[in-house]
Amino acid sequence: MRELGQLFKRMIRGCDIACRYGGEEFILLLPEASLQITQLRAEQIRIGAKHLNLQHRRQPLGAVSLSLGVASFPRHGNTTETLIQAADAALTLAKATGRDLVVVAQ
Repeated sequence: MRELGQLFKRMIRGCDIACRYGGEEFILLLPEASLQITQLRAEQIRIGAKHLNLQHRRQPLGAVSLSLGVASFPRHGNTTETLIQAADAALTLAKATGRDLVVVAQ
């Protein structure tokens, strides 16, 4: 978790917010970022996670893969709840179609 948090910190702007949503899920808020920029940033984070050198008890854990769902205000919702639902639906689709993907909400 610490390494992933450091990756987020390196990959997002000072005005962006990264927080743990629950379990292995995180929410990244990118105010004023376009959908295109947000999708690109998600892809950069997905690729960046593959380069993390994670170890447990000095044993390498191997490459990390991330599945990401992207939603944008107001295109995918006008409230926090609807945006989270849209992003979660996109995440579910990413996991169902092979994982290690970025999927934009419909």
